[in-house]
Amino acid sequence: MSNKFKAKKNTPAAPVGKRLWHYTATRRLAKIIESRKIMATSMGIEPMEHPVVWFSSNPDFEQSARNEIRDKDNGSARPEATREEMFRAGFPPVRIEINTSKVRVLDWEGYKKMSGISEEAALGLEKAGVEKGAEPSEWYVSFESVPLAGGCRFPIEIWNGRQWIDIERARPGTHRGVKLDPK
Repeated sequence: MSNKFKAKKNTPAAPVGKRLWHYTATRRLAKIIESRKIMATSMGIEPMEHPVVWFSSNPDFEQSARNEIRDKDNGSARPEATREEMFRAGFPPVRIEINTSKVRVLDWEGYKKMSGISEEAALGLEKAGVEKGAEPSEWYVSFESVPLAGGCRFPIEIWNGRQWIDIERARPGTHRGVKLDPK
């Protein structure tokens, strides 16, 4: 194991009282639930970088988590749909709060120092994020996958077009996860 990985294992948890969320798309939630963890991803990173799980301290929405949506009729793509566009297209965003007392994280500055990311790539991510309305000072990462049990706080929340709500309450025919009588 390299010194870089040893240092990562000794990184401090998030600052006391800091709340962090992993923002994702509903279409990715099934994989998270099936695997019982938020997997560190190597998608879109340079060969020398290490896979990470991304978090944000923004309690409203992380703009860099905007996803591509495709028109169901003509297949045209909207590469960076807003939260509201994702909702209207039937792919509302989801957020999972991280248990910061259990998950080791680095802030954006720490990530740039320890990840192996080039200065050019880091500046590119910052620029792209800022152009979407994100704030890099709200970005955090973990070099390890985050288990749902212990690593996350519940409930998992989904955007309902107006606010974040418990995903169980959002399911048609349920209230707080209890099946409603259809009569």
